[in-house]
Amino acid sequence: MLSKCLVFITCAMICQVETYNYVQFFNYITIKIYRYDEPVTLLQADTINDEPNVTEIIIEDESIPVLKSGTFNNLTLLKYITVLRILRIINLNFNNIKTITDNIFANLTMSRLYLKGNGIKTLEEMAFYNLSNLEILDLSSNHIEELPRDLFYQTKNLKNIDLSYNRLKSLPIDNLKRRIKFFEEPFTFSNIHEESSLDLSNNNLTYIDNYFFKGANCIKRIFLNNNNLEGISKDSFKEMVCMDTIDLEGNYLKELPNEILKVLENTNYINLINNPWYNNFVCKYDVWCQTYNKTNTVDMNCTYTY
Repeated sequence: MLSKCLVFITCAMICQVETYNYVQFFNYITIKIYRYDEPVTLLQADTINDEPNVTEIIIEDESIPVLKSGTFNNLTLLKYITVLRILRIINLNFNNIKTITDNIFANLTMSRLYLKGNGIKTLEEMAFYNLSNLEILDLSSNHIEELPRDLFYQTKNLKNIDLSYNRLKSLPIDNLKRRIKFFEEPFTFSNIHEESSLDLSNNNLTYIDNYFFKGANCIKRIFLNNNNLEGISKDSFKEMVCMDTIDLEGNYLKELPNEILKVLENTNYINLINNPWYNNFVCKYDVWCQTYNKTNTVDMNCTYTY
């Protein structure tokens, strides 16, 4: 059995040296790995080529304002063409990264990418282009207000996307200002036999329209709690055939259309706490929960009027 190796990269200095129009990053780094449970300190990135069992890269608590295309080119362990093809996890949490540029992760084979808590404001158009092995993406606890239209172009194998604790108000539109199937491509290969989730909680979303989840038919767990939702279109969940959990806690919802309740008949967990529901809906939902053997999470009592 191959031993798992952890890599810790500490950026002592970020150098930008122009050499034949090529920008270099992450010179002067210290790398710590675990080789057969014994810690080893390496002073040059190139020496990682002799460590084919490395599976994780962790860069935390550093000040890296911008990740640019080519950032990882000097770290040959990250190139797909090297012997290190089993690389699966990159953790860049809490590094004060503000911008993720086009193709920054190109040619990397990781299945998990963590970018939590950086204060990211800008995601460029193809920041996550063609990451065919990527299954988990954590962009939570940043300052993201907008998502570019082609953010996930040719990236189709995602199972979990976490965009919680950002500043999103809506999804992108096309050049003609039409709604697009934004989540269709990243969840192309999600299926009922695997866990999948989309976390959009703690943002500034105000409305879920018919196109919001269009094409993303098999996401099991959806988190929309703690937004500013005032309404949900009657057909917004129409194609969600795999949905097992929906969290709508902490919004400004007053009722759910019958079409949504029809879809929720096959959903195991429905959280509706802390919304200003109309009394008529509270009464209707109470009966619906009894009919379909659901736990009633509405924290209001039905008041019957005669």
